[in-house]
Amino acid sequence: MLQHVKHLVKSGLISSEGFEDVFDSANLEQIAIESLIKKFDELGEIITEFDIVEDITKVLYKLLDERSSVNKKRSVRNAVFLSDNKLQIGKKIYNLPEPLQVPNLPRKNENIYIDALLEVYSHDSKKSIVSLADLDTMPIYKTNLQLHREFFYSAESVIRKIRDFFTDSLVEFENMKLEIFDAIKYHLSTSKEEVYDKLHTTMDIVIKVSFRKSVLFKVGNGLVGPSEQRGMVHMLVNDGKFRWL
Repeated sequence: MLQHVKHLVKSGLISSEGFEDVFDSANLEQIAIESLIKKFDELGEIITEFDIVEDITKVLYKLLDERSSVNKKRSVRNAVFLSDNKLQIGKKIYNLPEPLQVPNLPRKNENIYIDALLEVYSHDSKKSIVSLADLDTMPIYKTNLQLHREFFYSAESVIRKIRDFFTDSLVEFENMKLEIFDAIKYHLSTSKEEVYDKLHTTMDIVIKVSFRKSVLFKVGNGLVGPSEQRGMVHMLVNDGKFRWL
């Protein structure tokens, strides 16, 4: 399959020149091009307006190359993680994708958990905090929010690393999130702490979770540590499992 993909590229069947006609015929308006660039950026792929045709072609080849070099019928339970950036399947060793970087501005998939955190800060400060701009005069909360965003993207990076290699990677990840929820929901429902303290206590509790079901947390995998565990708490907020208030 890999050789076939490379043949398509070499033969010009997958090329920036061939794709340019397709792209031009779409006759995209400027706002549509900007939206396209943003969508690729959200997926961790850099597309520039100046080289948009060539950049998209490279992404296409990259996706085809990745999928042709991995047997996706394998289970993550049969994989060996050599480190946080290398994976062994059978006798072959693969490089895992790089971790996601935290963007300067929150993405759409951050809206729910960030709004929930702003509610916490508002309750704690007894001031109305409804947007990130309101944190400009509150450096403690602004720094705290950035830390939680780093946690969130650490967890998102786990998905990025494993999603294309296995048929059951997302199922295993969801199972790990549920195991985390099982570990913290009692505290969330019984704690009489002020909500800002509850937030931090929960973040302390979650890193002490002794995973019993989740193969992704297997010692030595190099995939999940404290940052990833804390980030999954925010994913649970996104999923509607709970809110801090």
